[in-house]
Order: sequence, then structure tokens, then C-alpha cells
Amino acid sequence: MVSLVRVAPQVVADGVGNLARIGSSIGVANAAAAAATTTMVPAGGDEVSVAVVGLFRGLGQDYQLFGAQLEQFHQRFVQILDAARTAYLETETAAAAAAVADGQFQVLAEPVQTLGQAWLASPAGELLDPLVNAPFESLTGRELIGNGAAGVAGVDGGAEQAGGWLFGDGGPGAAATATSAAGRGGDAGLIGAGGAGGAGWANSGVAMMAGGAGGDGGLVFGDGGPGSPGAASFDPTVAGGAGGPGGDARGIGDGGRGGDGGPGATGAPGGRGSDGGPGGKGGNAGDYGNGGTGGTGGIGGAGGPGSPGGTPGAQGFRAGDAGNGGVGGIGGDGGHIKGHGGAGGIGGTGGAGGNGGNGSTTDHGVIPQGWGGNGGNGGRGFNGGDGGDGGNGGSGPTTLRLFGRVGGDGGDGGRGGDAYGGNAGWGGDGGNGGRGAYGSGLIPPARGGDGGNGGDGGDLYINSVMYQHGGAGFDGLPGEPPDIPPIGGLGGKGGSGGLGPHAP
Repeated sequence: MVSLVRVAPQVVADGVGNLARIGSSIGVANAAAAAATTTMVPAGGDEVSVAVVGLFRGLGQDYQLFGAQLEQFHQRFVQILDAARTAYLETETAAAAAAVADGQFQVLAEPVQTLGQAWLASPAGELLDPLVNAPFESLTGRELIGNGAAGVAGVDGGAEQAGGWLFGDGGPGAAATATSAAGRGGDAGLIGAGGAGGAGWANSGVAMMAGGAGGDGGLVFGDGGPGSPGAASFDPTVAGGAGGPGGDARGIGDGGRGGDGGPGATGAPGGRGSDGGPGGKGGNAGDYGNGGTGGTGGIGGAGGPGSPGGTPGAQGFRAGDAGNGGVGGIGGDGGHIKGHGGAGGIGGTGGAGGNGGNGSTTDHGVIPQGWGGNGGNGGRGFNGGDGGDGGNGGSGPTTLRLFGRVGGDGGDGGRGGDAYGGNAGWGGDGGNGGRGAYGSGLIPPARGGDGGNGGDGGDLYINSVMYQHGGAGFDGLPGEPPDIPPIGGLGGKGGSGGLGPHAP
């Protein structure tokens, strides 16, 4: 039968403080009594006086010895009680972190976001909000409650307005024009999501083709805004636009997804197509949350058509080669306190996959750290793209704790892209497992996280097979022993190496 025990760490902390003060008072009293009870002088020189003084002096010395032992016991008791308080407090923190990792904080965040947006759109909100916002706008130029306005091309770089100080999403960035780049999404205030980045302008300069970055989420909670996709290229000498990076979360929230890279242009007759644009980086999580997924790399442009021969017997031009696919975006890092790294973006046709984001690395809580994001898969093509590397798992704390926390697992490497006549892509390397935490002497130290598995190499679709290697798996890292008796945790298991490619 399991008993339910409820502990208030603050009450225990108050008790620890009171006990420490009691012990200090007893120590002062014992020290004051030591001189009077252990250094007595006989009243006379006769044998009886000397014997009586010796008896009382011995009793005083025995009392001081007993008092010293009792003081040591008292100090140890206070230390154990304080360690128990710390354990309960860290367990509560761990439970909160676990709730975030499982998405349970969204149970709170999503209703608040939904209710707030419903109020802004309601007749009452439309009537009252201007009255509430007027003094704040006059003083700061920004509303207290409300969503940020959309950005205007050519004004402040196309950046949008931020959301209200208290509540509101950031506005979307302005779309690029032939003369101005895409705007960044607006940041939220305390509560709200970051705005989306503005769209790139197709067939323009490189800067104008790139998608805008997403805005940052609210200081309390809110996700980062998504990056906008890059624009398509129609010039075979210019690659597709880069996807905009996702916005970062700053409190409780996930990083925004990176924008996809724009497709490359078709080549001129007999010429090579241009490359696809790279995917945008996923946004980093805040204190609690997961990193954003990296954007998918753009598709490389098709090669230009061949031309027929002119006069009889003349040789025509062969068709041009296709452009390379864009590289997938890097996944965002997990939250500072708890969260997993975002997955790397998938490479465009023939492009390399993005690397996964890293897991959280701070030393709060007692549960396993965040794991690294998986690397993105390489794109298929004549030459398959390499898979992205897995992110590193979060490490356990480097400070002494009652419970040593388990390091997070490293992310798996992405699969190499399949090849159709050329070389198959290499599988990405698995990420390192997180470092194990210190132990405290009371609780055994935690082990390091397992290393990620290496990605498999791509398949080669020709008669003969070229055996590239898959990616390597890496070991988890052990905890480093501190300069006191507790030791660091053991290293995690190494990940499996990936398989080489094979013919179907």
C-alpha cells in the first residue's frame, strides 16, 4: 500500500533555518560553559579539594565531548533535512519540466491564446480596447492589448508592428518587392505568438528572394513565428530564395519552423539549372519547449533542353544538368530548462539534409535532459544528398545535486539520399549522447545519454553498387568526477553505425 505524502518545501526550509539557529545557540552556550567546567582550580591545596575539582573537571570534559558529538549529529540532521527539501523542490521542478516536454503546458497556453484572440474579435473588445490602449499608445507608441499590424513594404525594412505589451500576436512582415527585402515578423509582448515573416519576391535579386524571419514569441509564453518560404528563381544563374529562419520562443513555447527554400530555375537550352534555395533554421525554444524544425531545401532547377542538329550530320547540344537541391535548415535548440532539439530540414533534390538541433543543457530538475533533434534526410537525385547529422543530447548538471540527472540521447543521423546514376548520399552521423550528471553521495550518479544512431546511406539505382558508408554512431559522454567523493555518471551507449546503400 502506497501512502500519499505532501511536502511544502518552503515550510521545510523554514524548519531547517530554525534548527540551524538552535544548533548555533547551543554551540555558543557550550563554548561559554567550557571555561568554567573544564579549567576549575582547587579551592585549597588538600587532597580532597584536588579530587573534587578533578571529578568535576572530568565531568565537564565528558560533557564537552558529548556536546561536540551531539553538535555533529545536529549538523548532519540539518543537512539531511535540507537535502530532502532540495530533492522535493527539484522533483516539483522536474514534474513541471516533464509537463512541458509532454506538451502539457499547451493545455494552459492554448486556451489563453484562444480566449485572448476571441476577446479582440468580439464587439466588446472592439469597443473597449481602444479606450484601454489610448494612454499606452500615446506614451509608448504601442498598444496594451492587440495584435500587431502588418508590415508595409519599404517602411522600416518591411518589419511589422509588435503585439500588445500584455497580449497580442506580432504582425506579419511585409512581402518583398522588386526593390525591398521581405520584412521580419513582429515580436509578441508578454503573451502571444511571433508574427510570420514576409514572402520573398520571385525572380528578383538574391536579397529580395529570401523569405522573412519569424518574430519572437511572448516573454511568458508563445511560440516563435514561422519563417517564410524563399521565392522561386526564374533566372538559371540565380539560386532559389533562402527560407526565412523561424522566430525564437522566449518563455514557454516552441521555436518557429524555418521557411522552405525556393526552387531553382530551369536552365537555358543545353545549360544547367540553378540550385534550390536553402531551408531556414528552426527557431530556438524558450525556457520550456522544443526547437523548431528546419525548413526543407528547395528543388534544384531542371537542366535546359537539348537542341537538334542543324545541317545534316551536325551535332546538337545535349540537355543541361539539373541544379542541386537546397540544403535543409538546421533544427532549433531545445529549451534552456527543458526541451528537445528540432529536427533538421529535408534536403531538396540532391541536397543535404539539415543538422538536428541540440537538447536542453541547463541543470534544473531531476529527469532526463532533452534529446537532440534528428538530422534531416538527404534529397534524392543523380547524386543523392548526404543526410544531416543528429543533434547532441542535453547534458546533466555540472553542479552537485541530490539526484544526478540523466543526459539526453543524441539525435539520429538523417538517411542519405538515393541516387539515380551517380553516387548515393552518405548517412548523417548520430549526435553525441548528453553527459551524465554528478552524483551526490546519497543517490547514485546518473548515466550519460545514449549516442544517436548513424543514418543509413542512400540506395544506388544502377547495375553496379557503390558501397558508401552510413554515418557513424557516437558514444554518450560520462560525467566528470568532481573534486569530492561523489563520482560522475557512466557514459551512455554508443549509437549504431548506419548501413551502406544497396541496389533494389
